[in-house]
Amino acid sequence: MDSTALQKMTETQMVERVNMARFPQDLTAQDKKLLAQVAITYGFDPLMGEVSIYQGRPFVSIDGRYRKAQETEQLDGVETRPATKQEREDWQIPDGDYFFHSEVYLKGARKPFIGWGRVYMAETVGGKGFKPVEKNPQRMAEKRAEAQALRKAFHIPLPSIEDIGNPDYDVDSTAIDVTTGEIAEPKPVKEKATNKQQPAPQPVTPQSEAVEEQPSPIDLTWLKESLDKIEATGVEKWSKKDVLARLNITVNGEHKRISDAVRQLSPDQAADFASEVADMLKMM
Repeated sequence: MDSTALQKMTETQMVERVNMARFPQDLTAQDKKLLAQVAITYGFDPLMGEVSIYQGRPFVSIDGRYRKAQETEQLDGVETRPATKQEREDWQIPDGDYFFHSEVYLKGARKPFIGWGRVYMAETVGGKGFKPVEKNPQRMAEKRAEAQALRKAFHIPLPSIEDIGNPDYDVDSTAIDVTTGEIAEPKPVKEKATNKQQPAPQPVTPQSEAVEEQPSPIDLTWLKESLDKIEATGVEKWSKKDVLARLNITVNGEHKRISDAVRQLSPDQAADFASEVADMLKMM
């Protein structure tokens, strides 16, 4: 099934497709809803394992990225290889770690999009890590490099399944509660009831106001001008409506303005998004 057919599905239809996959028994109703929204927005197929949920966050598989890239008819080839001795020295990669270099070529682009993939030795020992990494660490390092390069080339700002377990991408510390959209925190221990009068609760600032007070991790003037230029070219999936939808999925929110969604990006997410915008400008 191609992206167009997937994106025309209703949420109910997509949830039914999610239920047909291998993993639905591990998902809550909220997980399934989020997965359906992501699949519809980006045109991924959960039944074929192209997108899944881990700790409340959507992750894309390398197969999903390849299919999406091929659908554009802009993919002109992918080359992946182990890093050279000099590259390992430049990146200070110790013996025992797997390190790969990948280049994704687009038709008409002057230079390839480059990605690096690394598997730490610590991920491959002990029997408690991500099983695909332990089973074939060399291929996983290769996949991580390909996924990073494909993500840069085709502007799908979702984390990759291959990054699970990667110390450079701490999934556990950024797990999101899909019911609230907030970073999950330990529940406070309840205090024993006392006869002391409790202080009156303080008024809570509405989320929309709180968003305005937060500084933006990206220069909003530059971002607006850049998105205006990109949208004017009619590039697929780069209208402001599409950009806002993607950002809302990234931050697990329902913001009405791009600037509000951008303010919720983590430093790493903001850097990735700004890099994607800059890459698009270079290609114009």
